[in-house]
Amino acid sequence: MDLNNPYKREDFVNFLRAFLPDNFRYEEEHVSVDTRVIKSCTFLGTSSLGKSSNLNIYEFEHESERDPRITITKEIFKFMKDNIIDNVLAVVKSKNSQNYRLSLVTIDYTLSDKGIKEEKSNPRRYSFFLGPQAKVRTPEQILIKKGAIKDLEDLKSRFSIEVVNKEFYQNISKLFNELVENIKLPDGADNEQKQNFAVRLIGRTIFCWFLKKKTVNGKSLISDEILSKNAVNNAIQNGNDYFHTILETLFFQILNTPIEQRKIKDYNDIPFLNGGLFEPKTDDYYEFDDATQLSRYINTVKISNEWFDQFFDVLETYNFTIDESTPFDVELSVDPEMLGRVFENLLAEINPETGESARHSTGSYYTPRQIVDYMVDESLKHYLIDKTSLDEKTIENLLSYHEDTVDIDDKIKEKIINAIDDLRIIDPACGSGAFPMGILQKLSWILHKVDPDASKWKEKQFERLEPVVRKIFEDKLKGENEEFTRKLGLIERTIYGVDVQEIAVEIAKLRVFLSLIVDSNIDSSKDNMGIKPLPNLEFKFVCTDTLRKLPESMLFENEKMIEELKKIREKYFTSYGQEKQNLEKQFKQVQNKMFNEYIKHGSYETKTRMLSYWDPFSSKPSDWFDPEWMFGVKDGFDIVIGNPPYIQLQKDHGALAKRYEDQNFKTYKRTGDIYTLFYERGLQLLKENGYLCFITSNKWMRAGYGEKLRTFFLTQNPLILIDLGPGVFESSTVDTNILLMQKTENKNQFKGVTLKSKNDAQNLSNFVETNAILLPKMNNGAWFIGNDVERRLKEKIEKIGKPLKEWDVKIYYGIKTGLNEAFIITTE
Repeated sequence: MDLNNPYKREDFVNFLRAFLPDNFRYEEEHVSVDTRVIKSCTFLGTSSLGKSSNLNIYEFEHESERDPRITITKEIFKFMKDNIIDNVLAVVKSKNSQNYRLSLVTIDYTLSDKGIKEEKSNPRRYSFFLGPQAKVRTPEQILIKKGAIKDLEDLKSRFSIEVVNKEFYQNISKLFNELVENIKLPDGADNEQKQNFAVRLIGRTIFCWFLKKKTVNGKSLISDEILSKNAVNNAIQNGNDYFHTILETLFFQILNTPIEQRKIKDYNDIPFLNGGLFEPKTDDYYEFDDATQLSRYINTVKISNEWFDQFFDVLETYNFTIDESTPFDVELSVDPEMLGRVFENLLAEINPETGESARHSTGSYYTPRQIVDYMVDESLKHYLIDKTSLDEKTIENLLSYHEDTVDIDDKIKEKIINAIDDLRIIDPACGSGAFPMGILQKLSWILHKVDPDASKWKEKQFERLEPVVRKIFEDKLKGENEEFTRKLGLIERTIYGVDVQEIAVEIAKLRVFLSLIVDSNIDSSKDNMGIKPLPNLEFKFVCTDTLRKLPESMLFENEKMIEELKKIREKYFTSYGQEKQNLEKQFKQVQNKMFNEYIKHGSYETKTRMLSYWDPFSSKPSDWFDPEWMFGVKDGFDIVIGNPPYIQLQKDHGALAKRYEDQNFKTYKRTGDIYTLFYERGLQLLKENGYLCFITSNKWMRAGYGEKLRTFFLTQNPLILIDLGPGVFESSTVDTNILLMQKTENKNQFKGVTLKSKNDAQNLSNFVETNAILLPKMNNGAWFIGNDVERRLKEKIEKIGKPLKEWDVKIYYGIKTGLNEAFIITTE
């Protein structure tokens, strides 16, 4: 079967005969369906996949001109539940398109006491996009060239997003390393600058590649004549440098400049974006030359046309989709979530201390989507129960992607909207933005349920603003769809991120921008194609060291000036052009006034001096973090969530140990790990009764250096501990855990569970609910998760035995090395 051809049933059946085991039995039967979008259904046969696993094959057809993927998915789920079907291989096609999707849809059932099948886990759909407009190299390799499947697990592996993720990342990583090795930058640029330049270039270009998926009147926002393999070949044929003549112009003269202010008058159908994503930074080495209409660095910054030819060759191999996958509906394409995953891995190759290229040098690991979703849901569930007094089941339905509506009255809906409006969330080590994006999507989904037209949410955003700022926001939201309105308010009001890596903060912003662009209404009859300039996120995502605080000081602080800064922040969020520059000047002027006040009051090493030197408009990292000064958040956050880095403090001759020894951490130990400090700092950032949810290494549970952390946790209210074990992170040797705790006195309601296999993480919420046990009152000794029998056995051994440390012996070991690469080999 040619996957680029329009769908033909006869070809598909022939494919099934080659793809499925020999027991495939072809039948053709029309099945009646009572659904809104799917108009017809045809049963095409069955195949046995071993261990009582049967596969049913269906063909679904709809008539929608749009692509209502999520609605279709839910209708297939309902069809399967109504007919108690476990596994379906489905073709989903439309009368209005030659393209189609091939989907694997699964639901796990369990037998009730009466022997009746009941749904056990959340259903899932995984889809390949096929047909004349599809890129089919990957599905061809997986579905055709790999041959027939052996069983259900083999079939699931063919529809795994991990296969696409891994292949795409490997290709981009190879190109990244080639670019860093061969790029020519002005004299003095070191390897880290080359790496940052490469990440920024790849990030901006892929962002633009996603923009190509936005169309108006059938035309892409960015055409192939600017961004494609053909565009590079045209530059080669004309003897031009593609980077300087085309790409730099697109970035800095078009996307970064309002249409009426552009010095280059071509491409006025490409909108101005704002937000700083395409604002040239010092180490972009870009300065416009009026005479040549190109950069003054044209001879000192060199990237070969051949590299771009290879880069676009890779991009043109894959299907890109601007719709972010949900946990239950996964498009096996490159989506914005995968973009974050790719860059998280690239960022982990850039060690901010040494610039060395080493995968684990920053202790960074990209958190799998299902883990992010679980942590987001658990944190929000506890927060919303506290704020609304709703029962747990109602809140779970509110959070669920499987429930389109929730049965609550308008008064309760208003309570939920108010709770979300009051909510403040921070990721103190945000990386490429996985957790901020997870929060954004889930909160937007909740608001969609309780306020479908976004009218109440919009009014909530307006009511607290001064008239001038309110008018700006009203203009910005005029004509925009509800999803854009929700997301803009959440970004402005609710979500914050910090990271020590400058390039990580840039990528996190990029993902936020992409999420907004996806939901922008395009209208060629309006100014700037109807696209509102993107917000400025300098006061939302900052590059600094979360663990270093401002020194405590009783020095006079000017509340009036602090209020001035707050107003400037509000206006700055939606500003652009000259107004944006003016607000930046005003902010710095107020800072200088505060510095002069400090001079009058004496002491030179004070908080005010440090505050006055912080420049939010520079991408360079700060040496301290203060949420009130940087974000305007004075009373703390409701939720702290994230995946802080795992780095031994004694690494690099104890550089990190020295850096944090004066920060007065109760959990500090020179032989410890940096994530232990993030736990303590995270709790410091919380409001009273707020919630912290981290995924980290689980070594603190048993290791000696974790004793101080365990003691510290006893002063808080730990709620859930999930020991994930190995295998959650791709290519990681780290055993991990998830810990949810509340900043309040310990109420001894602590539950724990240990995962037995990687599959348990696929539906973590159900697994925890079914298997978690109430833990006994903990102490500062090693923490253990086990049932009564396992616990009694442990206590018996401890009672009879004598710990090794109490024996009067000396223990010696040979050479101790931290060079894991010498001992750990890949399984590939």
